[in-house]
Amino acid sequence: MRIAVAGGNSFIGRHLTRRLLDDGHDVAWLSHRPGRVHDLGFDPAELIEFPFDPSDPAGRWSAAVRRSTAVVNLSGHPIVSRWTKRSLALIRESRIATTQALVDVAYHARAGDGGPQVFVGASGTGIYATAETISWTNARPRHGAFSVSLPQSGRPRRCERGSAGSGS
Repeated sequence: MRIAVAGGNSFIGRHLTRRLLDDGHDVAWLSHRPGRVHDLGFDPAELIEFPFDPSDPAGRWSAAVRRSTAVVNLSGHPIVSRWTKRSLALIRESRIATTQALVDVAYHARAGDGGPQVFVGASGTGIYATAETISWTNARPRHGAFSVSLPQSGRPRRCERGSAGSGS
């Protein structure tokens, strides 16, 4: 498979990329801060990196998405930071803008004769409370938990079930 990974240089992205490459997949990173492939332990010959600016749908990154069979979105403002009003707004908006840009490009590619078959996104990890007798899910989030609301607020308008961009 040819897989475009936004946020490939993140903690989870690096581990996912290594696994994908080891399994023989072609991987392209879509990076807000390109140029770190070698510094993060990857051979630039095995991993292509494209500058990623979600506000520029004509950027080189969009061609990587259109040529992919899958897109993984792990991109966004770092969640591990002091949560001020400003940082919470940056966390939320970076995920919404990034996801929407990727979905828009994938949607248009799928409307043509190609594009990604699969879109996977993660806006944060470790978001559920622990309890012995209760199962926590997005349908039953911990009251008021900011990180639980991220997947819901960042849901792109074209990802409704059954649409060309949803994979169902």
